[in-house]
Amino acid sequence: MFAQDHQSFVHILELLNTGEKPVRLEQASSFCLNYITPFETDDAPMQVKLHRFRSRLSGEGALESRFLESLDLERSWLGFNMCVERFGNAGTMTLNGWHPSLALEDIKHNVFWGARLGVTGSWQM
Repeated sequence: MFAQDHQSFVHILELLNTGEKPVRLEQASSFCLNYITPFETDDAPMQVKLHRFRSRLSGEGALESRFLESLDLERSWLGFNMCVERFGNAGTMTLNGWHPSLALEDIKHNVFWGARLGVTGSWQM
């Protein structure tokens, strides 16, 4: 849902088991941020940065900013492979390693896109 007053989207993922037997859900993907900049016709090389926050004892909120290419997230010359960067936490300590949020920045056009998870347990982005 889009909130005009806040210039943001709210994405809610709801899973419903319509089967007769219980199922065990281990992970559910809810969104993807690839090819996000609408201002370019190509992959916008060396133009999009990922910002995320590390968390550890006495080091909460340490900003890490990297170009997508430094994470090997650029598309291959074949154009059909899937490159993924996953980070998160397993267990009850939600901020053990990373904060459940990230932002992508188009540095040429000074535009940001962000995502934040509202979780109190295991998560992955």
